[in-house]
Amino acid sequence: MASQLEQLKAQITETAKQATTAAEGLGQFKRGFTEQQQTVTRTIGGSSQRRDQEVIAALGAADTAVANAMTKLQQAAKIANDYSATL
Repeated sequence: MASQLEQLKAQITETAKQATTAAEGLGQFKRGFTEQQQTVTRTIGGSSQRRDQEVIAALGAADTAVANAMTKLQQAAKIANDYSATL
C-alpha cells in the first residue's frame, strides 16, 4: 500500500503531465489559429471599417490569450514537477 506521501507525489506528477499535454495541445491549436488570424488580417487589415477592426482585435486578443494559457500551463507543470521532486 502506497503511503499518503507517495500518493500525493503521484497525483502531483500526473497533474504536471496533464498540464504539459494541455500546453502542447494549445501549441498545436495556436499554430493553426495564428495562420488563420494572419490570413484574415491580410485580407481585411487595410479596411477602415470598425467591424473589420473589431474582428482583427478579437482574433489578436484570442491569440494572445492562448499564448498566455500555454505559458501558465508550462509554469504550473514545472512548479508541480519541482515540488514533486522534493517529496
